[in-house]
Amino acid sequence: MNKPIDKQQLADDLLHLSEVMLSAAQAARWEEMERMEEQRKQMLALLFADAEPISRDFARLASVLRDVQVVGEALMELVACERDRAGQELLNLRNARKAEAIYAMALDEGAQL
Repeated sequence: MNKPIDKQQLADDLLHLSEVMLSAAQAARWEEMERMEEQRKQMLALLFADAEPISRDFARLASVLRDVQVVGEALMELVACERDRAGQELLNLRNARKAEAIYAMALDEGAQL
């Protein structure tokens, strides 16, 4: 028979993992953060997998889950900022390539004169 999941401990572990993910994102360690995201999804699925009462200490569990949500929101904000930064970097790269192409065309035309 399977041992019941200690949902309070699972919630505490989920909060800890979320905080570690936030630290990784703050340090721009995106690959590390991404690897942890799968584990975080699995923990969330386990936490809400069945209809059994979540905890006798519902108030404490609810508090931990609110903290997980706050950390998750901060994490999403960092990811959005990184997405925007990477998008701008890509746009700058495209503009630089266009400028190089125009410059090369101008050099070729000047050499032909």
